[in-house]
Amino acid sequence: MIFVQPNIEEILQVNDLTRMEFLVVKTPDEGPVEMVEVEPEVGAGFFNITNLTSDGRNYLDYAYVSDGSKVITLRVTVGGTPSDYGFSVDVITEESDRLFSSDADLITCEDDILNYVRKGRASFLDKHREAQLRILSHLDQKRIYTNDGQRLVAENIADLEEVRVWSKYLTLQIIFEGLINETGDTYESKANSYEVLATKESSRAALTIQERNSDNVLEETGKRDLQTIRILRR
Repeated sequence: MIFVQPNIEEILQVNDLTRMEFLVVKTPDEGPVEMVEVEPEVGAGFFNITNLTSDGRNYLDYAYVSDGSKVITLRVTVGGTPSDYGFSVDVITEESDRLFSSDADLITCEDDILNYVRKGRASFLDKHREAQLRILSHLDQKRIYTNDGQRLVAENIADLEEVRVWSKYLTLQIIFEGLINETGDTYESKANSYEVLATKESSRAALTIQERNSDNVLEETGKRDLQTIRILRR
């Protein structure tokens, strides 16, 4: 039997470079893996990605130029017989992603931060998105909802400037947490420092909320008190 273990980001922004990795494992009764190919979206054609890493992983660095749900097809040829495996990724626009901070914000604190972007990527948009999700999750935990009791989503944040610094520090905290090699190293120190700053920013007085009216148009619906909110490390 052939088993495929994919490592694919679930959500991507248009034109954001990503690395799709596929580990192919076979049982002893199967013949050798002769070729691994991937088609990142319908009509793009197949790329030969056979064993491009030292540990036998197969990968493709790719950026989608349009939004939508993309079907990824992995083709593994064993003993002359190809088998296809399907995966998917959601590609969204910068406007719909509505991230709370950007790489330019990070550089104001760490001018060499882009040196730490992981292989196959060209940005930290994935880390900004994680920070966004953590902020929205904590708003939910503190029971800060829309007027009809729904959990807040990114579009409900009327003024991104109100969360930009919070998101910037939280994104830096997330990045350096991922770089920690041992207890007490420089990365852990930086992660702790940015955690303190993110926590401080999370205690701002209020956040302006916007909601869609009966005409499906976003309009401001007032402020929400944030004084008791804190961001916690995970």
